[in-house]
Parts: sequence; structure tokens; C-alpha cells
Amino acid sequence: MAQMIAVNDVDMPKVILFYAPQMASLAHKIAQSVQACHITWRRAPAEGGFPKINIDDYYKVRGSIVVFLACFDDPECIYEQFAVMSKLPRFGASVFKILMPFFPSLTLQTEGGERGSGKMGEIPTARTLARLLSAMPKAKSGPTELVVYDIHHLQERFYFDDDTVPRLETSMPLILLRLDEIVDSNHRKQERVVESHGETKKNGETKSDWESATSSVHDDSSASYPWDPDTQEEYTRLKNAFMTRQVDKKRLSKICYARRKSDPNAPMIAFPDEKTAKRFGKHFQGFDQVTCTRMMKAAEKVVVLEGNPRGRQVVLIDDIIITGSTMIKCAELLRSLGAVSINVYVTHANFTENSWKSFTTGLFDKVWIVSLAPLLGPILDEEAFLAAAQEDRSKGFRQMRADSVRSRL
Repeated sequence: MAQMIAVNDVDMPKVILFYAPQMASLAHKIAQSVQACHITWRRAPAEGGFPKINIDDYYKVRGSIVVFLACFDDPECIYEQFAVMSKLPRFGASVFKILMPFFPSLTLQTEGGERGSGKMGEIPTARTLARLLSAMPKAKSGPTELVVYDIHHLQERFYFDDDTVPRLETSMPLILLRLDEIVDSNHRKQERVVESHGETKKNGETKSDWESATSSVHDDSSASYPWDPDTQEEYTRLKNAFMTRQVDKKRLSKICYARRKSDPNAPMIAFPDEKTAKRFGKHFQGFDQVTCTRMMKAAEKVVVLEGNPRGRQVVLIDDIIITGSTMIKCAELLRSLGAVSINVYVTHANFTENSWKSFTTGLFDKVWIVSLAPLLGPILDEEAFLAAAQEDRSKGFRQMRADSVRSRL
């Protein structure tokens, strides 16, 4: 059943959030304070089982910013959600937005024939879906805004007509925050080691004692980090301000870049192909990067690596996992070249045909996913996965927080 949540915030206009039934969990995470509004959702047997929907609290829509959190993972649910979305602007919404974290039909964007790479007669259903979403009525302020996270093919933004304005967002800042936390932890460890070094010198310990005390640290970690207390204090202040969106982002970016560059134990970023590296590489400035490249060799596809991951912690980055075969091949190559640990981050985890089981074999240490896919619930509750996670807590899925979605409304 579609529901409606009223988000009340002192610093922003009233936001009315509708959501598809599959997105109920995420909707309640987005809304900090909610007011339940009733929608009667039932079937009409006399009409062949078509939905019969009534928005009981329709009067609350007038003059509000109305958002619909859509889920088109299941084609059978598209008609029902389209019926709700096409009616909301007509209730007098000031602004109407569709928040669709995942845009489906991601591999069906080409048409067969002379101008396309697909088979002759194949229908590009991604264009069909875009045409459907472009038919939304306008709100008082103008066209409908469609917010999509990490759309697989960037050219799909041009499939929409003028009545719907696509707004492409990315979830990469979520994993970037996690990586910066790792860098911060490394800096704190280095500071403790430096303090310990000073104490050992006072106690008259020899150089060999000091070297043995730091033998577990990366070979280049003996270089001191270029941070004085004032810089550290400024970084902490800017980072805290960033969480409240009141920050000099340019200054914070420069400090973060320098901190990443100065940390010899900072994670290395890996991309499964050149296309992903060109698209997302700009988000990870300051981190060393490697790219897996697929090429033909003796009539066989092989994966080669540009860069050296030996002795490094590697994080594989991509926008989506379907079967996981690409990630697994890249991870095997990274392991063979001496990577110490391999983690994975993806925005959309589809895991068709139980392909998620391939990620619990021990090849990966962590798999970070954004909790935007409603179908992940049954996967994360599987007994086999839970048993594997309990056996070795360093391996398993880690869901990233999707609270930042609220800031996009």
C-alpha cells in the first residue's frame, strides 16, 4: 500500500512524502518526524482487478513540496505507482518530485538495426520507461523533477521530454566518508606511534627497539604526517560543519586531499573497467587508483591491471552488481598481485539468481551497499549469510546509511 509521510522541518517548507510499499523502510529513515496520512488502496473485482485508490488526506498536498519515493524493480507495480504519481500534481502541489533511487531497464537502452548495437526487433525499454515518466502533469512551479542515483548509462538522461527534468545524483560521497574515517584512524595511530617513539627515546631504548615496535606499520609509515594541532583542529571543525551542510567545501576538500596523500596506509581505489574509472575517479582524489581493463588475447577475454596493489588495502568501486562476475575476476587478479584485503562498494546490488553467495567465499573482506534496493531484505536475512558473518565478522555485507537521500528532497 502506498503511504504518505509529512516531513516537518523548521528550516524548510513542508514536504509531503509518498512512497511505494516496497520502500516503506527507507521512507521512514528519510523522514525524521512523520504524520501518517491515509491512502485507501484496494482492488476492484468488477473492473477486472484494477487498482482502486483513494487519497483520503489529499487536502494536505496543496501548496506543499510533494515527493514520491518510487520503486520500479517489479514491472507489475509500475502501473499502480504511475496512477498515484499522475494524480498528485493535480491536487495543487507546489513542487512535485519523483525520487527513484534505481532506474531499471539499465541494459535495454539500445535499439537493433543500423543505428543500434542490439538485435533487430529488440525494444529499448529504458526509452519506453522514460516516455512514461515524461507524461507526468506539471506542478504549480513547473515540470516534474526525477531524482535518480548512479544511473547506469548517462545518456539515458536525454530520453526524457521537457515535462520531466532528470536530476542525476551519486552515492559516492557515502563511501568517501567511510574512507576518510579510515584515513583519520590511521592518522590517530601514527600520532600514538610518534608519542610512543618520544617516550622510548626518553627511556633510552635503542633504535632497534623502536623499529621492532613499528614493524607492523607500512614500510613508508616512518615519515611523519604533516599535521600540526591547528590543522587538525581546523579539519575536525570543517568535517563537523560538513555534516550540517555549513562548510567551506573547497577548503575541506584541500585538507582531505592532503591527508589522503600523506597516509601511506590509505586504501587504494580500484575500478572494474575504464568506463567506471572515468566516471567515478574524480570523486576519490588523493587516493591511489588502479583500473582493471578487459581486453582480447588469443580469442579470449582477459583482465589486466593498470597499477600496483601489492601490500595495499583495495576498495573496488562500481555503480551496480548483477551477477558479480566482473567484480570477482577483478578481485582474483588483485589478490594474485599481492593485495592484502579487498572490499567492494556498489550503489545498486541486484544479485540475480542468488549471485550474492559468490561474495561470501572469503575473497572479499567487506561488501558495502546502499540500502536503496527493497529486495535486499531477504538476501541479508539468509541463514547461510548470517552463519558466514558470525563465523568471520570481518567478512560480509555492510549497508551504508542512506540518510543523505533526505537532503535531496
